[in-house]
Amino acid sequence: PQSNITSPRPLACFLVLAAASCRSAFVGSLPGRGVALRGVGATRMSSSPAKRSREEAAEPQGGSKRVGPKPSEVLDFLKICGKLKQTARTGWVKRDVAKFESVADHSWRMGVLPLLLQEHEGLDHVRCMKIGLVHDLAEAIVGDITPHCGVTKEEKARREGEAMEVIRASLPGSVVGEEIVALWNEYEAGATAEALVMKDLDKFEMCLQAEDYEAAQGIDLSDFFESTKGKIKNPTVLSWDVELRETRRVRRENGKNGSNEKGSNEKGSSDADEAPNGSNGPKEES
Repeated sequence: PQSNITSPRPLACFLVLAAASCRSAFVGSLPGRGVALRGVGATRMSSSPAKRSREEAAEPQGGSKRVGPKPSEVLDFLKICGKLKQTARTGWVKRDVAKFESVADHSWRMGVLPLLLQEHEGLDHVRCMKIGLVHDLAEAIVGDITPHCGVTKEEKARREGEAMEVIRASLPGSVVGEEIVALWNEYEAGATAEALVMKDLDKFEMCLQAEDYEAAQGIDLSDFFESTKGKIKNPTVLSWDVELRETRRVRRENGKNGSNEKGSNEKGSSDADEAPNGSNGPKEES
């Protein structure tokens, strides 16, 4: 027999389709989930920054400087940095040290040392690490100029300042270049707590390297220790320096590559603000 009641199937289908349409429109309107298209269950996802092309992502927004340099600029900058690997530390060369370190070697340990200061109150150890890595970067272009190279302090400052501008120009439109130059200037001026502690670490690292050479090669580099004696101010770094000098004293007393060192020079530097015999140590400190 026929029923007068309308079949529920068409109504149920309509309700399912309507619900799907409403859900798609709602989900599509959520942040990050794309913009809903007209129609049932269809959405168009907006493109995310991760999917943008590298060139598009590298372009400055609103005329501001890019944070990151372009790949070609990265290569130019790293090639300059790489020259530090072939730049010898003049002080060791003048003292006839065998297998002497490069400026890059020194800068690497200067970058590591601040890791040991991260619990030092009131000191930004990460900023110290950055300063350590770039403090001698100008030498990649002008070389390691020491007080014994016949170049005045003013001329040295001019050459290194111009070198840093070349380095800045290798990273045009990027805040990275600006930061590198700012960190270098901060160190040269010694205007912050971070710059001052890095100057102390520069002296300590030089003496630590001198001790390594003495112990390994049987030479006497006493003048490097004499020129920095009493110059380190930071209490923590000073405690390291005291320990280093005591270790050296014991080694020399025990005659371990220290009793008959070659090239002995106990006189030290006549100018406490300058590193001895052309070393790339203390500079301009008071």
